[in-house]
Amino acid sequence: MVGRPNVTDVHFEKGEPLRFKAEFEVAPEVVLGDYRGITIHYAEPEVTDEDVIKRLEELREQKAQYVTIDPLPVEDGDYCLVSLDSIAGVETPGSSG
Repeated sequence: MVGRPNVTDVHFEKGEPLRFKAEFEVAPEVVLGDYRGITIHYAEPEVTDEDVIKRLEELREQKAQYVTIDPLPVEDGDYCLVSLDSIAGVETPGSSG
């Protein structure tokens, strides 16, 4: 038996035999054939720098955490340059500096 049985339709009544259905997987019989003398070809895997960079980027994206931070306080002398191509509800694009 490979896994746990799935027991259903249990009938357990006084004076009667216990009856149930059980379904379970069993390991198949394996007949080992002639394996001696078989040639196995092996090629060492090739990994390029590009493969490594691509995988590192995939892992960075997968493990990245996007955290919302409190905005920094604005002080006298601070400035912001904003350029908008369009904004919902505004007909004319503008810029502020």
